[in-house]
Amino acid sequence: MVDIRPSPPSLQLSYRAPYAIDALLRFLSNRAVPGVETVDEASQQVSRSLRLPGPDGDVAGSVCLRFASQRSQIDVWASPSLIAHLNVLEALLRCWLDLDCAPEPITQHLEQALSLPHTARGTDPNAPTLPFSCVAGLRLPGCVDRFELAVRAVLGQQVTVAAARTLAQRFVQRFGEAVPSNEGQAGVLQLFPRPETVARASLASVAELGIIRQRAGALIALAQAWSELAFARREGPSCTAQAELQALPGIGPWTAQYMLMRGWSLPDQFLPGDIVLRKQLSNNGHALSEAAAAALGLRFAPYRSYAVLQLWHHAAHQAAQTAGAPSASTRSSPRARSIP
Repeated sequence: MVDIRPSPPSLQLSYRAPYAIDALLRFLSNRAVPGVETVDEASQQVSRSLRLPGPDGDVAGSVCLRFASQRSQIDVWASPSLIAHLNVLEALLRCWLDLDCAPEPITQHLEQALSLPHTARGTDPNAPTLPFSCVAGLRLPGCVDRFELAVRAVLGQQVTVAAARTLAQRFVQRFGEAVPSNEGQAGVLQLFPRPETVARASLASVAELGIIRQRAGALIALAQAWSELAFARREGPSCTAQAELQALPGIGPWTAQYMLMRGWSLPDQFLPGDIVLRKQLSNNGHALSEAAAAALGLRFAPYRSYAVLQLWHHAAHQAAQTAGAPSASTRSSPRARSIP
């Protein structure tokens, strides 16, 4: 383990203000898997392990990122093995943190869509004119590892965020690898499991972690198919990738759409099966049908992914205000459950 921060930053990544830093850090913090990542909301800092593709195979290490909002930059410290791959690392981090987003036109478009009168939206009497303003600079969190995202999406089905995080921690402890010596940081000492490792696992070895057998089988099937999936390779149209994912056991439309929204950083993905969205899109508190939600979601195009995040954020804020409880993003819902 080494403290990589005393040295000058390896990278300084610029972004367009505004950036809803607190919202992003809270999103990441609620889902942080101990051993793999840490989030310090007070110091606006994130550290985590990761692998980068190299000419002779993957290169493993860790990064520490600290927001410097006064200059609209993120300072990045990379562990020694990653220094030789800064171009690859920069592209990965920019995608993960949505640093190339132009937030102002997105916010303007979504607020116009939210405030349209019913007559401009069609004949649905439940079409909303929602009484809130969008959070300026809300970003779409991507990922640093599509397999990790996919596994965590499956683990998050029908459980709370906290429970999904516990299962992911056990999964990492059983099937993950240690970060190479002198490449880790305090609290960041493990790498997420590789698909080939999970593909060789027995059903019993996964299920004994507290993962129901059906879901354990889904994880193994996902890992075994991984190298052939368009989603893994980021190839072809998203509809083809979604169909491939849904052909696997235990992955339905919501899970596949969520994987694509974050794993491919798609700005215009929608999740019409999400119960939180369907309630937020209704004027009477009763969830719209999936078909009605999908039709209404078209009003947010070409930024439907950002609409999803705005509606989730508003639902969490509403629940916290009403119940005086932790953010709703940390609790389960009947269909979207934990929002992995």
